[in-house]
Formats: sequence, structure tokens, C-alpha cells
Amino acid sequence: MKGLITKATEDFVARLMTFQRRSDAHYVSLVLDVQSLGSSYIGPGYNHPQKHHTTPQGLDSFPSIFSYPHSERPAQHWPNVVSLITNRPQDSKMICVHDKKAQSTYFLSQVDTKVTLVVIFESKKSEKDSYVNNFMVEFSSSLKGTKLFNHFKPGIKG
Repeated sequence: MKGLITKATEDFVARLMTFQRRSDAHYVSLVLDVQSLGSSYIGPGYNHPQKHHTTPQGLDSFPSIFSYPHSERPAQHWPNVVSLITNRPQDSKMICVHDKKAQSTYFLSQVDTKVTLVVIFESKKSEKDSYVNNFMVEFSSSLKGTKLFNHFKPGIKG
């Protein structure tokens, strides 16, 4: 196991930055859905156990755990992103939606039961864009560790 992990040196941040530059994406983010975590999630970073904390509500219950190029979520797009995450069909791996009113295209890919990869373009983008689709599938798969775990299955070569 240790040998496989040392070989799997991926720079996820560099991959996201390169993708954002090459695809001309407005915003790339990993979004955490904390609604079902209940009171166990009280915010980012360290929180003193004796201080009273309120559980995030509304749009704040979908914090961006990583984003590029901005550290803050785009306020004008966030209601759309949250709506797409909460209304996404359970069986969908990836969705693409163009909002004519906002003149933006949203790509979402489920990385984990609680984490979603979100890419926002401030233009109309085809849902069949191979560069975007391939990146979303490969990046989500890399974060899940799919290739690494395939090494443990008999008869499957990574």
C-alpha cells in the first residue's frame, strides 16, 4: 500500500489551476454539503469547544472547501449552484446546465456523497465539450482514489 501511495503524487491544485486557465472557466470549486451533517459541522477551522456556535443555514450550509481563482464564492452564482446541488438526481454522475438569465454554464460532478466539483463558465458552453467532460471525470476519479483502489482488485490493471 505504501509503495502505491508514494507513486501517486498528484498536484490537485496545479491541475485545477491549469484546467481553469485552459478552459477559461470563471470559477472552479469543491463544495461541501453540510446540511445532513447536522450540528457536527460548525464552520471551517478550529472552533473552541466551550463557545456557542450556530449551525450554518441556507447558502452557508454549502461552503466552498477549495476554490480558484477567487477565495470567495461568487455571490451572484451561489444560489444557482446550491439549487443544482440540492435538486440533482441521485443517479447522475455529472450535470451541465446553462442559465440564460445569468448567461452562465454550470458543470457539476459528484466527488463524494458530500462533496461536489463545480465549474462555472460565464458563457454558453456545450455539455459535450470533451475537454471539460474529461477533466471532470478524471479529476473526480482522482479525488476518489479510483485508480489506487483498482490496484487491489484482482485482475484489474491500473
